[in-house]
Amino acid sequence: MDGYLTNQDELIALLPADCRGVGEGGDAQLLLSLYAHFGENYLKYLNGWFAVIVIDKRQHKVLVGIDRFGMYPLYIYKNNNGLFLTSDIHMLFHMNIAPASLDMKGISDYWVYGGVLENRSLFENIFRVPPATLWSFDSGGGNNKTYFNFDSLGDKGPIIEVDQAVRAVTQLMTGLVPRYFESSGGKNFFLSGGWDTRIIASYINDEAKRGTRCVTYGCDRKSIDHYLANKIAVHLGCDHQFIQMDQAFLDNFPSLAFDAIYLTDGFGSVQNAISLFILDSVDRPTSSTVTGKFGSEFVRGAEGVLGNHDLAMINPELRGFIQKQTIDPRPNGWFGDKTLPYQEHLMRRLDECRSVWAGNQLAERYKTWTMSPYLDNEMVDMMFRMPGVLRQGDTLLHCLVLHDPKLSAMPTNRGEFAGKHGILDSIVGWSYHSLWYLSLVANSTKLPPWMKADLLPFPTQRISKWKTWYRENFQPFIKEILLDPSATRRNLFDANQVQRALANDLGQMRNLNILNRMLSIELVHRLFID
Repeated sequence: MDGYLTNQDELIALLPADCRGVGEGGDAQLLLSLYAHFGENYLKYLNGWFAVIVIDKRQHKVLVGIDRFGMYPLYIYKNNNGLFLTSDIHMLFHMNIAPASLDMKGISDYWVYGGVLENRSLFENIFRVPPATLWSFDSGGGNNKTYFNFDSLGDKGPIIEVDQAVRAVTQLMTGLVPRYFESSGGKNFFLSGGWDTRIIASYINDEAKRGTRCVTYGCDRKSIDHYLANKIAVHLGCDHQFIQMDQAFLDNFPSLAFDAIYLTDGFGSVQNAISLFILDSVDRPTSSTVTGKFGSEFVRGAEGVLGNHDLAMINPELRGFIQKQTIDPRPNGWFGDKTLPYQEHLMRRLDECRSVWAGNQLAERYKTWTMSPYLDNEMVDMMFRMPGVLRQGDTLLHCLVLHDPKLSAMPTNRGEFAGKHGILDSIVGWSYHSLWYLSLVANSTKLPPWMKADLLPFPTQRISKWKTWYRENFQPFIKEILLDPSATRRNLFDANQVQRALANDLGQMRNLNILNRMLSIELVHRLFID
């Protein structure tokens, strides 16, 4: 068994009294006892992100299952010699099991959405095992089934009244969040100045606080994220570590970028170099880390992944293929389609989460797991029951953070407040938020330097210098990779367009996602195909 569970106590309670001590043997021993008691149905009781293999010698079969939402990366490949399952795609190539070639539909999805949809990978005929899948193999061959019915999400019925809905979610979070901080070795909590981690902090109980260390990263200790995160850590009574993206990160970026692509089987991007640097810099490594990841997708009224339809850098032949293959050419993209029924919209959000998430593949190098309460089984089911009015803007989010009055009284890194505040607070918050937005616009254009990073009295973004890094520190590496003769011969990108773009100031590029994705795709080719 690889991964983590968050409901061990509930699982132990399901077993007969004479089996209650199995939890002391770890998650794998617990799952074995559950399998012995419930058979194949044991998977539907599990809450967490995991892959598990059971070898049943009595019934002469092997069972392979993954978590309900498919967050654990497990891949499948089939040829005349059999069916192969692996959590590391490169092993299929290293052992000459599968030919190494790119899947153009996967590349299309990656370019437009930053992730690969519909259980594809970036490689031809290699697919990601779908969520809640159980494979069974015996002497007669193999078959698979889905052990969880996704149509049952929200089956307890919609909650119509807003007050009742807020009480239900608050009660759930009160019991849910402390479970994610249970550990004999303590937990690291990646904390920012935004809403998503603020909500989690509002529900950490006193017992969980004692073993928790807060971790914040950024370019400058003067950033608003560091200032607010430190205030939250002090309020919680937790230690606080700030990891600065300094010259050590810049010097190691090329090797970190290669590692980020290799460790994520191409699902990540060169920007995941930041995650690797952070994990390498944590003072106190723990078996798991709690993050606010996916809060925007499931609690806030965020748009989801926006489609990137700038194809100027793409080879003309591939450009035509992408235009035909991408699911939705509209500006909001596949995930941000507000015309969808609410439940289908949430199902697309689940696909978004698994298609762009590569955190645990990176963290596995450090023997740790990244956990998010927002993708807990119970939390996702609750979101399917919410009334539509709570999904407008940040309404539900504000209600949740009010659980801790002191935390709700602090502004966020964007100058936003929760709940009702005085006129002065509203004016200050609105003014700050307006300056924050203008600062982002200024940094994306060719406005004078004084209107860019220094538009605000302190930086607002944890990584506010990304454009500066591209302009001043990463240019030699980028040009070495993208202008290499082997890269220009691949016919993935338009060589003339790339040369013209790289001849200019990279810090002035309006859409750095284009540069990130070109670099990432080229590194995928070098590491897996070449």
